[in-house]
Amino acid sequence: MSVLLPSPSTPEGLRALDLHLATRSYLCGGAEPTQEDAAAFDAVKGQGAAAVASDDLPHLARWHRNLSSYGAEGRRRMTPAVATLQRVQILFGQEVRGWRESEREKDASL
Repeated sequence: MSVLLPSPSTPEGLRALDLHLATRSYLCGGAEPTQEDAAAFDAVKGQGAAAVASDDLPHLARWHRNLSSYGAEGRRRMTPAVATLQRVQILFGQEVRGWRESEREKDASL
């Protein structure tokens, strides 16, 4: 699941990102950050600390502080959004097309 937002290289893009993060902790809405968050973090970081620290962008500032706490190595190891979504769906017992099929094929080969 990719999130399509304007580039954070403009004030409009930063505002769109802030608005998107108003209702979720991470870009893709999961319980943990993903590679999409790490990539967006790098793009936002290029705008400088003043852009992120703005009182006008509180959700972006919260998200940025949170992602900063992972450090560069932690952000590098974040999972892709699809893997995170599948893990969440599996935890809640929902069928994930593709995953269940591969499990059935594996069981059949035993």
